[in-house]
Amino acid sequence: MMRFDFYPGDFMRDTNELEASEVGIYVRLLADYYSTERPIPDARRFKIAQCESDDDRKKTQWVLARFFEQVTQGEEVVWIHHRVEREIAKARPKIEASRSNGKLGGRPRKGDTGETQQETYRVSQQGTQQQTHAGEGEGEGAGVLDQGGVGGSPAGVSGATPPSLPPASSPADPPVAQRSRARIAKPKPARWRRVPADWNPNDGHAELARQLQVAIATELPKFRDYEFRDPKSDADAAFRTWLRNASEFGSRGRQQARPQSAVSVALARVAENQAAELARNSEPSIFDDWEHVLG
Repeated sequence: MMRFDFYPGDFMRDTNELEASEVGIYVRLLADYYSTERPIPDARRFKIAQCESDDDRKKTQWVLARFFEQVTQGEEVVWIHHRVEREIAKARPKIEASRSNGKLGGRPRKGDTGETQQETYRVSQQGTQQQTHAGEGEGEGAGVLDQGGVGGSPAGVSGATPPSLPPASSPADPPVAQRSRARIAKPKPARWRRVPADWNPNDGHAELARQLQVAIATELPKFRDYEFRDPKSDADAAFRTWLRNASEFGSRGRQQARPQSAVSVALARVAENQAAELARNSEPSIFDDWEHVLG
């Protein structure tokens, strides 16, 4: 996609708690998602976000876990953003229509219908065929081509027979735009914010939990009780992401621990030193005790 719609209200609400560097990481991930119309590859997530330090990598991982969902597509692990997927699907009919208009010579003029444009295209194709076969006839006038036809009968002369053209379209044929929309129409899976009651983990989840050293019996009730902000459609993929996040963030489910910046660590150390100094100054000395005894 060359462009995408931007909703400032939604963006400010969803990124209100982010730091400036985390907002920049989020914007780069969105720009790559829209420009390629593909999810973020897990192997290239730090390259796309232009991360060089360990602190930036932690922030990128936190942003991905906050706004994206990690799934497996074939043999590749990717990060999906459901809002971006909906916006791309909404814009795809316009993109297909533009491609169809380009094949027919550009966008039709005002008042022209799809049938008129197809008729123009067929006339052009017919003229090309006439020029290709010009000169193959026999007798006087062979090889002469004008608007009247092939050979012998110039335009404007009585008896000239214009070339016959096939009908523009059958009455039963739908317009071009409707045919393009019909090709991409797919049944939409049921979406939910809380995992369906009849869903259960499979052997693959148990194996993944064993590899990650995560207690699946502890994480499964949390997963069932959690209500997702963005609707989901694949419970198996959602639970795999849940287990990976539980392993990476200390089995705390979706409550992600935000990385502390260097400034926050420095301020905390200064506060600890000041508290220790204050405690040392407030301790009574031996001279204070003797003054109390002597009166």
